Amino acid sequence: MTDATIHSACARGDIDRVRGLIAADPAVVDADDEHQWRPIFHAALWRHVDVVRLLIESGADISAHDGYVLHYGAEVPDNKAIVTMLVQHGALEAHVRPTSDLSRQFLVALYFGQTQRVKAMLSRHPHLATETDGIG
Repeated sequence: MTDATIHSACARGDIDRVRGLIAADPAVVDADDEHQWRPIFHAALWRHVDVVRLLIESGADISAHDGYVLHYGAEVPDNKAIVTMLVQHGALEAHVRPTSDLSRQFLVALYFGQTQRVKAMLSRHPHLATETDGIG
């Protein structure tokens, strides 16, 4: 089962396997497991920074389930690099409060010139091209 495979690969930090699964099926970045946890949660929980980065660059919806799953993953001790990355990409606010505003994450990616993430987000969520961020 592909869903279990990507979750296991993320938990192990097997970036080559994760990369291959994403290449075969880009939607797998947002596959829920039996607990409604996404691949990025498993990677964050086990502190696999490179896997978290790959999932973000591949367009993972870091606001899934209101962002609370990533909030818990960010609370893991010694997870500063991942928390910093999640804050930079708009998944968590500076005080580790989750956000579910996908348009804000998109604007953060635009602001930081993260071309690959912008393209991945637009391919998975085309409405972001015309949606406002709630501010204007």
